[in-house]
Amino acid sequence: TEAGLYKFSSTQVTLSAADAAPLLAYAASLPDDCIYEDEDDPTLGREDEPHATILYGIHTTEAAPVAAALAGVGPIHLTLGKMAVFSDPDKPYDVLLVAVHGDDLHRIHALIKTSAEHGETWPTYTPHLTVAYVKRGLAARYVGDSRFEGKTLTFSSLTFSATDGARHELPL
Repeated sequence: TEAGLYKFSSTQVTLSAADAAPLLAYAASLPDDCIYEDEDDPTLGREDEPHATILYGIHTTEAAPVAAALAGVGPIHLTLGKMAVFSDPDKPYDVLLVAVHGDDLHRIHALIKTSAEHGETWPTYTPHLTVAYVKRGLAARYVGDSRFEGKTLTFSSLTFSATDGARHELPL
């Protein structure tokens, strides 16, 4: 593994400031005492850059193979769903999220998997937008909230994030 900020490279679509604003406001409205924070891991807490990860676990730091695979793919369309939660019994927190629906992210996920060496970090690809990491058991009260349901988003590029934190916008 190359030294860097992250163990693996990844790809994601990042919401524009306008599209992110309602999610950021919602995250900010969650009570402080339900938010899980860890001084050793600043990525926990409230999400400050709403995005949908397409593939995490890419072994290369080079964006070129991914860019080549995505050439001419066209825009990605997705639709937001209800609030949901990821729970891992080995973690002291739950991930409060907005479900994301649409075939485009699955199609792009598969294309990237064929273009770059990677390792599976999750058994099933489940597109979502993380809202916040909350203390174990406290996310259940928000599950099913439909405030974002039906909102559609379109992306004409995605971000390749290398292990050293360098970001490359790749047109679709």
